[in-house]
Amino acid sequence: MIKSIIISLMVTTILICCDTKPNNSGKSDREMSPEVKNVLHRAEKGDAEAQAKLGEFYYNGNGVEKDIEESMKWLKKSAENGYVEAQCNLGSRYEMGVDVPQNINEAIKWYRKAAEQGSGQAYVFLAYCYEYGRGVNQNLDEAIKCYRSAAELGYPGGQYNLGIRYGMGIGVEQDLKESVKWISLAAEQGMPDAQSSLGDMYLTGTGVEENLDEAVKWYRKAASQGYDTAKMALRDLGIDY
Repeated sequence: MIKSIIISLMVTTILICCDTKPNNSGKSDREMSPEVKNVLHRAEKGDAEAQAKLGEFYYNGNGVEKDIEESMKWLKKSAENGYVEAQCNLGSRYEMGVDVPQNINEAIKWYRKAAEQGSGQAYVFLAYCYEYGRGVNQNLDEAIKCYRSAAELGYPGGQYNLGIRYGMGIGVEQDLKESVKWISLAAEQGMPDAQSSLGDMYLTGTGVEENLDEAVKWYRKAASQGYDTAKMALRDLGIDY
């Protein structure tokens, strides 16, 4: 009788062990905050946005022990599942060699995938590669096309960079009116670099009628975001920010 009970308990234990599903993250649930557990549950079901979020949690050690390897694993899963932000993030890590061996070709691959989905940020990353010959033959025409694509998508980084290149005549014929147009669009979206540059334009009358009040307005907007160049410009004018 006792022998039968022992055998029965052993069989039950084996069945329980076999039925237990492993945590694919490799981490005990006890080590995770409730928020991380919830995101992990969605990530394991293939939610690309959740996979990217989980990668961030592991990267920063938020609600779970910091683990760069786990972070990269989930970031790659998210990128492979088509999540644009993850594709841009992964591309930039490959470009800079952050947490992965530097690989410009891989970077460009992921930038292109994100750009194909309409990412303005990815277009700007690609533009830099073409402008400076990083992983591709230097090609200013392609760089300008990428900046323009980003700008037309409403991405402030694209608008600002396109405006700067019109102002300096890099890759395009110099056109100060176009420069003001694109830099203004970026400034209106709150980009401090653009706000400070627009302040310079109004201060010097570059592409616009000289206007000190407008210059100060845009310098102050940039300075309020901690932009040092704008703070310096205001100090030089003897104006508080």
